[in-house]
Amino acid sequence: PAFEGRYRLGNELAAIRIVFLTDYQCPDCKIMEGQLKRALASGADIAVSIKHFPISTLCNPNVPQDMHPDACYGAFAAEAAGELGGTDAFWKVHHWLFERDGKFTPADIIAFATSIGLDGTKLRALMDSPTIQQRVKDDIAQGEQLGLRQTPMIFINGVELRGWMAPESLVLAVEELAASNLPQRSARDDKPPLAEQRMLEIFAAEPRVPLPAQFDRYATGPAAAQHRIVIVGDYLEPNTKQIDAEVRQLIASGTSIRYSFAHFPVSSACNPEMTFTRYQSCDVARLVEAAGIIGGNDAFWAAHAWAFTNSAAPTNHNAAYLASIIGGTTGITAETLQQSIATQEPSSHIIADAKAAKALGLTSLPAIYLDGKLVREWKLRDKSLLPQLLSQVP
Repeated sequence: PAFEGRYRLGNELAAIRIVFLTDYQCPDCKIMEGQLKRALASGADIAVSIKHFPISTLCNPNVPQDMHPDACYGAFAAEAAGELGGTDAFWKVHHWLFERDGKFTPADIIAFATSIGLDGTKLRALMDSPTIQQRVKDDIAQGEQLGLRQTPMIFINGVELRGWMAPESLVLAVEELAASNLPQRSARDDKPPLAEQRMLEIFAAEPRVPLPAQFDRYATGPAAAQHRIVIVGDYLEPNTKQIDAEVRQLIASGTSIRYSFAHFPVSSACNPEMTFTRYQSCDVARLVEAAGIIGGNDAFWAAHAWAFTNSAAPTNHNAAYLASIIGGTTGITAETLQQSIATQEPSSHIIADAKAAKALGLTSLPAIYLDGKLVREWKLRDKSLLPQLLSQVP
């Protein structure tokens, strides 16, 4: 099938074919919409179409919260306009929606539809029809298949414009392609990669960065392992818990990995890089660090495993309980743990980890580094791609 939206500006055959996956209440989408208008005004041989990906739980089951509560209605309105008035009506409503940041009332859309020669009352009723809403849901499903995580997602000739955040990225890309005298093709020639392939391609293009020695205080797995993994995370953050368990399971099954863990508690109580607190994770991080300070590498990893196992029970995050679990193999007692925690050393290690992670550009947790390359995306729905990523690194 052709990779394009239902209403195309431009000819079926074009040298430059642009597809926007967008949300009418998305500020970045509005910025890129402005660039699109400038690109179209350049006179280049462009065909452009729209697919919808509203960041709203009203119609999109793939988003965690209703960030843009009118975005689904906006998509329904544009599609209803296209159904009633064709391509011209679709684009008039499309531009109108962006002009008002996607916010409108039923009376607003009825009035605007009427002003462009449509039956406004009929359009409003059509917005609620299963046929129109299914079109938007079909776009959402395709966005998910393509690995969309943030709007806008932009494709030019089937190739994702991954650096769209750069100033005038779309305008410059169109200028460069227009100067290349590309042959005219149709949307049937454009074959964007699906989500898994996209994630592997993104990782392959990621540069290696030197990781701070601070992250290598404690490590598990063979010293001469083929791969090194560093995870920066928080003991109470669910995705950190999931990837940690997977890495330790891979090591246990014989995969050649050397694994280190660095702290980034999402709590301003112990992490100066945070301005708010999401998890009450400072005490458990201090306990794990204290265990490592007293008992070395083995004690650190015993306490580390304990921390994830007990992360749902904060009342158990105390020295006596931890000592009762790991003391037999490490020689640690509740008293020695309490003495270590009373010093500044555990906190200083946590702060140093957090500062080093922030200096690397940390924006979300967990931050995973595989052989010095940041893994920007490691999970496709409920499927981890870590095994595929490991096989991709020489």
